Amino acid sequence: LCGHGETAAREIAQRIVDEVAELSLPHAASLDHQHVSVSVGAVTQLPPVVSSYDAIVRQADSALYSAKHQGRNRCVTLDAQAAA
Repeated sequence: LCGHGETAAREIAQRIVDEVAELSLPHAASLDHQHVSVSVGAVTQLPPVVSSYDAIVRQADSALYSAKHQGRNRCVTLDAQAAA
C-alpha cells in the first residue's frame, strides 16, 4: 500500500476481511465453510524504495499464503524493508 506504514496497512487489510465476513455471502461451493471469506497479504514500503516491484509482489504473495496457512479469513502484512 503506497504511502502507508505497516500499522495502517494492517488496519485497511483487516477492515477488508471484516467487511467481507459481515456480508455473510453463502459459499455454495464449499463443504467446510458456510460463508465466503477472504485472506489478504499486504506489503508496505516507505521511501526510499529499495526493493524492486517484483520483489514487493513476491513478498505480498508470501504474506497472502501465510494468511491462508494460518487458517484463512485473515490478513498478514509485512514491511518490505524489514523483510529485506
